[in-house]
Amino acid sequence: MDQAGSVELDDRMDRAAPPPLLYEHKRWISTTIVLLLLAIALVLGFLIESLRADQYTLSFVIEGLPVSHTEVVANHQRLVRDCALLVVLSAAVAVLWFVWQYRAHANMRALVPGTRFRPLWGLASWVIPGANLVLAPLAVRELWRASNPDVEDWRRARTTPLLWLWWLLILAGLSLAAFAMLPVTRGSVTSPDLFVRDHRAVPAAGLGIVAAVAAALLFGLLQGRMVLKEDRVRLGAWKAWSER
Repeated sequence: MDQAGSVELDDRMDRAAPPPLLYEHKRWISTTIVLLLLAIALVLGFLIESLRADQYTLSFVIEGLPVSHTEVVANHQRLVRDCALLVVLSAAVAVLWFVWQYRAHANMRALVPGTRFRPLWGLASWVIPGANLVLAPLAVRELWRASNPDVEDWRRARTTPLLWLWWLLILAGLSLAAFAMLPVTRGSVTSPDLFVRDHRAVPAAGLGIVAAVAAALLFGLLQGRMVLKEDRVRLGAWKAWSER
């Protein structure tokens, strides 16, 4: 092959070369996120049982029936234990989710032109008070649409109803949890106040279980789509060059 032919072949290879990924996928991150979300659902189940036991004990206190101090302390310790586990697991999920989402936005912007959320904007969508109620699901929605491997124009891709269900479950669960805590935010808390808190917190925890499972399912599907999209773009570009 002469020099001119070699230069032309190199130019064609450069034009066909797929865009490089800024971050390689770390499988342990995505696997850990799913496991932590399922662990949150499990702990919420234990929390529901602790709340019901505490509510039963408080009903005796309200009626003036004898209740041992040991039982009251045991119920309180169970509630503290379950809530502490939830805080730790939620913090771990948040950190890993932020790392994953930052990388996901960076890779999608490299592979799919026209995406709006930069990596830092994707993270900011979660922490800006008020705006995060809208921006956070929109950032995830863009990742879902841009990762569609079968649609060339990502703006025409559809959004799965699972995403909106997941977000509605989160908002509903957080709203119920805040509603449940209202009676105990006053200066002096009575046994009836604690009883009402436990009563309201049970459906809030139930919604949390469904939200955590929905989040794990949505995340797993989204991660699979993104990997498939990256392979389709990169390998598809090489195939197009080889067929010329």
